[in-house]
Amino acid sequence: MKKAISLALATMFLLAVCAWAQSGNAPPKILMISRITIKEGKIMQYQGLDRQVRQLVHKNDPGLNWITATAFTGSDNEEAYLQFVNSFAEIEQMDTAFGKAAGTLFTTADFNQNVAESQESGRNIIAHLREDLSFKTNQFDPATAKFYYVSFRRLKPGSMPQLTALRKDINALLKTANFDESWLQYDVAYGMPTPTIMVVSTLKSLAELDTDQSSAYEAAVPKALREQYTSFVRDNVLSSENVIYKVRPELSHPSQALVAANPDFWTVQEPEQAPVVAKKKSSKKQGVEPAALKQKAN
Repeated sequence: MKKAISLALATMFLLAVCAWAQSGNAPPKILMISRITIKEGKIMQYQGLDRQVRQLVHKNDPGLNWITATAFTGSDNEEAYLQFVNSFAEIEQMDTAFGKAAGTLFTTADFNQNVAESQESGRNIIAHLREDLSFKTNQFDPATAKFYYVSFRRLKPGSMPQLTALRKDINALLKTANFDESWLQYDVAYGMPTPTIMVVSTLKSLAELDTDQSSAYEAAVPKALREQYTSFVRDNVLSSENVIYKVRPELSHPSQALVAANPDFWTVQEPEQAPVVAKKKSSKKQGVEPAALKQKAN
């Protein structure tokens, strides 16, 4: 049951990000990213659950929105769900609405059993925006993003002030040079060891990675400052993971504003009816475990 609940919590990409992308307002203050590891050979089974949730929510509450992405690099059995909001109250409100729209699905033994069979583990991470360390936030656009680049960097305790000073100096120089990249930095508050930062960028196409920005970066940032930053990374970054996630429109449920901004990418034909969870044939040797017992076991 606990794994089914984690799926429910994960599949909510909140409306705030869609409004932000269209209005040009300041980026949301909170990022929640849910990383779900799927068991080997169970990708199709798990994505079938994604589709069931999508169809039921579309029928009961079309105003609930989320974006689903799958790992394009690194582990090939990971899904990720990104939620951009401005308060924890928003997370709670959307969670309540989601429970009303899809709660019946998550109370069925068959659905929970399918989740238990296909999902290996999950981690929910909540982080706060560092707008002072982000760069060209107005270019961060979920409507046109076909890929997300996310960098997870765990730092030594006590090193954040030094990183903050370095990044502010570097960002100021990059801004003066009109450096042609953009990113958001979020500092992890819950779900991972702290201090950990997440640097997030959107990509309209992987072709953007073909442009080598190293010469422009070196021209904008003096060698001494570059070496100082390199030394900081060597001495204070305990681990680093860079992941490219591919957005999956057919597993997502975007807002009308997001669809209108990029209809060719986001438009997905919806089924006429919400699905019915298929019941498995019972086994004489092993029955379906009650949800209450399953929750204790997990």
